[in-house]
Amino acid sequence: MSAIVAPGALIKADVGTLVGGYSSDGARTFTHGRPSDLALDIFMALEEAFQAGLAALKPGNLFLDVHAAAIAAMRRAGFEEYARGHFGHSVGGSVGIEEWPFFSASNREEILPGMVVALETPFYGQGLGALMIEDMFLVTDTGTECLNSLPRGLIDLSQR
Repeated sequence: MSAIVAPGALIKADVGTLVGGYSSDGARTFTHGRPSDLALDIFMALEEAFQAGLAALKPGNLFLDVHAAAIAAMRRAGFEEYARGHFGHSVGGSVGIEEWPFFSASNREEILPGMVVALETPFYGQGLGALMIEDMFLVTDTGTECLNSLPRGLIDLSQR
């Protein structure tokens, strides 16, 4: 293990737990000091995409609606070539963290009350690192309930 956390480094923490046979999944991005301007721009776009996906995550919509909203937000933010197979997945029904149904461009599965899902907006760049926001939500009759209380913004560990 020879990795060194340099000033401005991005640190992605993507974790899950298994409690009583149910899985969880969540992710945050941390920094060690001020990240590059590019990383900050990308993270702002990921925040916008997350919010757009979350706005579409409601009963009666389709899983593909969430994908379309998130990808459109990335395009509006200037990342026209950004591509992502999915922006999250169902959680809790098996030991595996990522499970069907996925928030993908072709999934016509309806979002229903009682579903537990993980919404995620990741970005991986060679020479840049990984940035990600991911939270779990319970779909209710009227919308969603976030199952996580962590702040979603970049957290600078050098200031702790």
